[in-house]
This record gives sequence, structure tokens and C-alpha cells, in this order.
Amino acid sequence: MQSSGSGLERTATVPRGHVLGRWVERVRAVRRRGLRPGVVGLEAYLWAAPAILTAVFFLVGPWAYAVGLSLYDWKALESEAVSFVGFGNYVALARDPAFLHSLLVTFGFAAGSVTLQLVLGTWLAFQLYGVSEAAARVYRVLFLIPAFLSPPVAGLVWRVLLQNELGLVNWALSALGAEPVGWLSDPRWALPVVVVVDVWQHTPFVVLLVGAALSAVPEDLVAAARVDGATETQLALRVLLPLLTPVLLLVAFLRSVLALRAFDVVYALFRSGGPGQSARTLGVYLFETLRVDWDLGRASAVAVALLALTLLASSWLAARAWRGEAIA
Repeated sequence: MQSSGSGLERTATVPRGHVLGRWVERVRAVRRRGLRPGVVGLEAYLWAAPAILTAVFFLVGPWAYAVGLSLYDWKALESEAVSFVGFGNYVALARDPAFLHSLLVTFGFAAGSVTLQLVLGTWLAFQLYGVSEAAARVYRVLFLIPAFLSPPVAGLVWRVLLQNELGLVNWALSALGAEPVGWLSDPRWALPVVVVVDVWQHTPFVVLLVGAALSAVPEDLVAAARVDGATETQLALRVLLPLLTPVLLLVAFLRSVLALRAFDVVYALFRSGGPGQSARTLGVYLFETLRVDWDLGRASAVAVALLALTLLASSWLAARAWRGEAIA
């Protein structure tokens, strides 16, 4: 048999009644019929049916219910009957200044947070590149400590640190002769504080993935670049960084999806959308719409809009990754 089938021939020693042996025989039969090995008939779909049904039940089903609920005017605390309004909830959201403000805050938070995480995480990964293995392990453990905390816990920790009177940050500023800052009470600082907390907690995730990608770069390639006279900066920017583009796109995709849904860290810091609602993301707006007004129809419309926004952002990043583009 030719090289294309050598892999299957080497598995001929598998017992005939073994599961792997039956799979090999099935693939051979499919190839003899001129079909792709992935086309194995109804049996494959039956094996995958539990996972498909689980995904439909826990993912597609709730979202389909939310989409349907967003077409109705349903206030749970009022006695009026539920009425069908079509796209009325979406029209009301488009005219709601509070929703549009939350949309801008969400975009600003996601853009600032993800960008800083990519830049800082990549820089730290390059700093760890080339150090001894023992030192790298110690640094990784130290960097990963914030990532072990849940977002609400991280928000509460920083809420204590940034308190106006008793916070450690303002105490340090006073010791240096500077004026204390209202980190949690000044609308100008609310959103930057949320960005800093998110960057502090999730940058280790970027360091971990980028560091793993750097360790997989062939040493011969790095040695050849150095022999050609490349400086460390040129090696990082012109050799290593282009190789990291798929990993950076993956990190940007994962972090963007989570940043667009930010709620817990904001609520842990401010118990609301911050002073003057300056840090009210779409997640906080959704929560307050449901908790304060108990407007199930409009809250569902916000959830659907948030899902659509997440899908658009992830599709854009996935398209760039498919075309092999760099982040710019």
C-alpha cells in the first residue's frame, strides 16, 4: 500500500475484535468506496447525539426562549397581561440614552482592557523568554496568583485597596505628599479603575499562552536570526512576533468575548454602574433592568443585543485569524 495508507497498515496488529480494529476496518471500507474517512454513516451521528442534544438543551434552547421573550412586553411585578410588541423592545433600547451610554462604556472597557492585556502580557512573556527554567517557573506562579481569584473576589480586594479614607493606595499617596484620589467616587476614575482591575487579573492568562507559544518556536530559527546579526528587538518584532499572530488572535478573541460581558467586577467595585453610571456596562444595565424594573421583555432584548455584539466581535476576529492577518 502507498504512503497514504501506511498509517492504517501499521495498525493491522490491532486485534480484529478490538474497538480500534473495527474503526480501522470501517475507515478502510469507506476508502474503498471512494468516500472521505469522516463519512461513516448514521452511527457517527448517533454517537454524537448526546453531546448535540445537551448543547441544544442548555445553549440553543435558552437563547431561543430569550429571543422569543424579547418580543413581548412583560413586567413581572405588574398585573397587566403579557402583550406581544414585536421589535418594540429593540426600538425602545435604540432610543434609550442609558442603553447607548452602556454600549459605549462596554466598547471602551473591552477595547482598553484587551489592548492593555495583549501588550503587557506579550511584553512580560518576552521578558521571561530565555531565562532559566527554574526562574521561569517561579515567575509563572507569581504571575498566575491574580488569575486564581474569581472576578468578584478581585473586585472586593481592589475595593478595599482603593477606599477613599482607609484604602492602602490613598495612604501611600498621602505618605508621598500627594492628595488622595476618589478612585471609587469620581466619575473620571471609575472606568479606568475597572480596566486596571481586569488587566491585573487576566494579564497572566496572556503571559501563559504567549509564553507557551514562544517556547514552541524552533531554536534553529532564533539562532539563524542571531547569526544574521538581528538584535534582540529585531528578533522580537520581526521574527517572533509574526509567529505569534495566531496565538494573539486567539487570546484577543477569548478576552474580547469575556470583556464584552463584564458585570461581576464592576458590581463588586461599585455595587452599581459606578458614580454617575460612568462604569455601567451592558451587563450591569441588563442586571438593573431585571432587578429594578423586572422588565423581562426588555431585559431579554438586552441579552440578545449583547449576544449579537459578542458574535459580531468574535466573527471579525475569527475572519482575521482565518486570513492570517496580524492584529493592528
